[in-house]
Amino acid sequence: MVSVSSIMQKHIVGVSVGTNVRLAITLMKKTHIAVMPVLDNGILVGLLAIDQLEKRHLTNEPVGVVMEPPEFVEESSSAESAASILVKTGHSRLPVVDNRHDLRVVGTITSTGIVHTLENGPNPISRRRGA
Repeated sequence: MVSVSSIMQKHIVGVSVGTNVRLAITLMKKTHIAVMPVLDNGILVGLLAIDQLEKRHLTNEPVGVVMEPPEFVEESSSAESAASILVKTGHSRLPVVDNRHDLRVVGTITSTGIVHTLENGPNPISRRRGA
């Protein structure tokens, strides 16, 4: 089983609940992130999906007013279970939370990362070298 922790990205890009929607959209476009976690002191409280934000034409409201309930995966979960959640939600990215703390975000996992790992294995370079 390939765990989420072995393929997650540890760099977290998110916004706080008080950030206004206009700034969040700008950050999402700049970083090419379509789904972004909303955090309160590092704790996951919601998600923003850029397609939903752009449809609603809200700009000055805080993201805490328009965020979706959080979908996430625990770092000890399997890549397969993360893929299932991504398919269910239609998102391309999920926050990864720490198993020991209440929804503390420790990374993100993407559908591209999961597909790459499931197709090539967790360490395709060492396998090609015969290791």
